[in-house]
Amino acid sequence: MRELTAFLIAVLALAGCVETAPDAPTSATDPTPSASAASTDADPRTEDPGLGSHAHDYWSGRERVTLVDEDVSIEPPDLLLSGVMTTRFFRDPSLGGAFIVLPNGSLVYEGTGRLEIVATWDDATVNGLRFIHRHAGSGEIQPWTDAPNGETVSIEVTPDMTDMPHAQVSRWIFFFAASGTPPVASGTFHLRIDIVKTRDVAEWPAHPDHWNGASEILLVEADGSSIERVGPTLLEEPWKDHEDAIPASAIVPMEATMLRVNVTVVSTMDPAGVGKVHLLIRTASNVLFDYDDAGDPIEVSDDKLTWTWEVPIEMDETDNPYATTSAWAFRVRAAPAPTPQLPFCEHGCYQPEFEFRIVATVHRAAGGT
Repeated sequence: MRELTAFLIAVLALAGCVETAPDAPTSATDPTPSASAASTDADPRTEDPGLGSHAHDYWSGRERVTLVDEDVSIEPPDLLLSGVMTTRFFRDPSLGGAFIVLPNGSLVYEGTGRLEIVATWDDATVNGLRFIHRHAGSGEIQPWTDAPNGETVSIEVTPDMTDMPHAQVSRWIFFFAASGTPPVASGTFHLRIDIVKTRDVAEWPAHPDHWNGASEILLVEADGSSIERVGPTLLEEPWKDHEDAIPASAIVPMEATMLRVNVTVVSTMDPAGVGKVHLLIRTASNVLFDYDDAGDPIEVSDDKLTWTWEVPIEMDETDNPYATTSAWAFRVRAAPAPTPQLPFCEHGCYQPEFEFRIVATVHRAAGGT
């Protein structure tokens, strides 16, 4: 559950085309303050949920923080894959590209007024670069922006575009792609992304008590359907919500330790039936869905119609305490029952269309006690 990439990005990474930002820097510009440095903000893992009004000053006296400072490699296999993406999603083909997902703890802090991006390269096989991005205030992809070699590109950041306090993963995501004539990039470029403080940090109210005295919270109780697809989920737009995703209807609080999910197959349009059900979860630390990230179920009925999962919840996967809607969502997929004609279709070949009912609860302690 803690992976940051969707199945699409995982597949691209296997081919070498995804460059995920490294762990947060340890230099003087380290964007993750220590408990002592962030004197105005306690560690969310230890602070009292009933803490009174307080500020979240992650800047710790700094005016600039480096989020990414790393070489990004675009390998030959990336040319075809990025070409498929830019052609299918943007009708503007180019060859060569890389996703940039900020590491855990690297956030666009409250108070940020400007984000500065510098891409630099000496490789003659990189004809030019451009990028699209999604910020924390919207799920929509912003238009292409050119990134000339060695020049600083500034993105103005309004308060609603910053990450929320206590977020464990940034909602910002970038995709760099080739530009130039011809639009081809195969090689290495250096990427630096900084945030610049131009606004004061506000005081936030006490954390709401989402448990209301209970030991479990109902997240989802809904009917759903999974539409038939041919092949694994290779060509879905990774930054957009999926039409078959079921959002959580309640906040997953910081103290949550376990998720329990029951999925009941109601009907299937596949004559062979459903052979295996996959549960996909997007937590608050996931920018995207991962494929089968809930792992194997703890129980399956004899008729394979009822599937049950119990999944541990880490602190960084819980929702922001100030959120009004949960970042969590669920998808249910299926593989067909094995047949002599389709013996290797557990994860691929195609996913049969079927209808189901899903019930999901979070608990303060494993087992719901």
